[in-house]
Amino acid sequence: MKRLKVCFFIAAIFLGSNVASAKIGDNQTDYENRHEVAVSYGFFSNSSVISTFDDILTIMVTGGHGYFDNEKFIGPISAEYFYRVNNWLGVGGIGAYATQGKDIMSEFSKTTPKEGTARLNYYTLMPALKADWLRRPHFGMYSKLGLGATIFTDSHSYNDGTKNSDSAVGFTWQASLLGLEAGSNSLRGFLEFSLIGEQGSIVIGLRHKF
Repeated sequence: MKRLKVCFFIAAIFLGSNVASAKIGDNQTDYENRHEVAVSYGFFSNSSVISTFDDILTIMVTGGHGYFDNEKFIGPISAEYFYRVNNWLGVGGIGAYATQGKDIMSEFSKTTPKEGTARLNYYTLMPALKADWLRRPHFGMYSKLGLGATIFTDSHSYNDGTKNSDSAVGFTWQASLLGLEAGSNSLRGFLEFSLIGEQGSIVIGLRHKF
């Protein structure tokens, strides 16, 4: 009888440990979601920085002519998708859009009436890699690199009815050196920092894993 009780006790421990291991395994499986989608908003992007320097250069070259005023830059607004190929590396792509509106002035003077308006649009697509180098059930740290192209469109409308437009394609990138994410296993807010990038030097957003 004692032997039977001992065997039953050992079996109960073994069964309990298997159930606990299964639960841990299930949690780990839940955490290791293969797919990630995210939306974000960025500040100080490649396009906004280049646009600012371009305006300054125009003023310097023309001696104050061709000045832009009331500049408003919106974006970049980004969407991205990654597929995890192993326990630390994800491959995917990033799409971003930014726009800028500004008044065209004939001279560098606040009293000069505007000659028209300008609208600039930036459309970006980048294949990307995401490396998770710290993963916890509710917190993670990562780095991200994207390389691609931005389609730039520029349209001017003048008060006399004249209109002109131009477009170009240029190389761009996003190098997020440090990314922080926190939340549940499936839904997380994130914050990224980079030296410079088309998504922005500072990026905030929301990520869903499934």
